[in-house]
Amino acid sequence: MESTRTNCAGMESKLAGLLLDPDAAPAKVRVHVEQCDSCKGELAELKATMALLDSWESPEPSPY
Repeated sequence: MESTRTNCAGMESKLAGLLLDPDAAPAKVRVHVEQCDSCKGELAELKATMALLDSWESPEPSPY
C-alpha cells in the first residue's frame, strides 16, 4: 500500500492538467491514473465538480 502512495506523490497537481487537456498530459500520468484506483477516483471527482460548475447559472443582479 505504501508503494502506491509513493507513486501518487505529486500526482494531484497533474490531475487538473489531465482533466483540462488529456492529450497534452504526459503518457506516464495517463498510465498511472488508469492503473491507480485512488487517482482514478480523484479524477472522477474533479470531472463531477467541473460538470456541476458548468451547469451552474449565476443569479440575476437585483435592480435595487
